Amino acid sequence: MKQQFVFALLFFLFFPVQPVLAKTLALSGVPEIQTKSTLEESIRIEMDSVKKRNHRVVVIKDGDAYYWETRERRKLIRSTQGPLTLFIDPTGGGYIKVISSEGKVLYMEHHSQGLNTFTYWGVVEHFEP
Repeated sequence: MKQQFVFALLFFLFFPVQPVLAKTLALSGVPEIQTKSTLEESIRIEMDSVKKRNHRVVVIKDGDAYYWETRERRKLIRSTQGPLTLFIDPTGGGYIKVISSEGKVLYMEHHSQGLNTFTYWGVVEHFEP
């Protein structure tokens, strides 16, 4: 018995158990409006149900880190300023703004591909940063 205790103690000293941190949903939203901008033009699009489903925004919290699941799982930095929460891609790929307005939680998602930009405005379904 004593030998098993010593073995267990040595095992946990040399192989510490890391707490398992579950991934949780931090943000989920559905876009209503999309704009596409290039050097030549900007286009505003009201999204139908298929486009809404295909362009939803999802941010996952994994431990203390945030990931933009719907944009190549890019790592994000979260910043809160009063009622505004920002999720920022530190590589310059875009950001998500979340704010409560008139009883609704709204978001704006902005990202770029080269010099083309895409912005989505929508309603948040779930927000738990």
